[in-house]
Amino acid sequence: MSNKYWIGFFLFLAGILGFVFLIDRMPEELPLREASILKVALEHEARIDKLIATQNIDEKSDLAQKYILDSQVWLAEMTDFIKYLQNLKSEVFLTTRNQTIIAGKIRTTLAQIEIITETRIMLQNALQGQMEPRHRALGEMVFDKRLPALFPNMK
Repeated sequence: MSNKYWIGFFLFLAGILGFVFLIDRMPEELPLREASILKVALEHEARIDKLIATQNIDEKSDLAQKYILDSQVWLAEMTDFIKYLQNLKSEVFLTTRNQTIIAGKIRTTLAQIEIITETRIMLQNALQGQMEPRHRALGEMVFDKRLPALFPNMK
């Protein structure tokens, strides 16, 4: 082969590498927003663990009411994060790989929203002394010992 073909080949490779390393970048704001969502998820887990560990019924109901109030803020933060990701996903210069990564983050956040929403409903019902049939079935499952510990008076 002549030098023209080699030069063309290397220019082609340089163009691809330039695209991958220079253009195909996620925004710098994304890790900060992800960290805040991770903080929300960890706070949710910590609150549930604290509710389980608490034996006093009055203290448990206070913690449940605080969880219900704080969950509104968490849900608003997570919904805002999903809107941000959807706007980011619709950008023209994202590769399929980055769009797939963003879609995975959207699904994970939606799952966290569903967990927080269901926990919130369960706590509201437990404070009123009720339990929905779908939540009663969850309490009877043995895969997670935390649910029966969370609602010991609901049997």
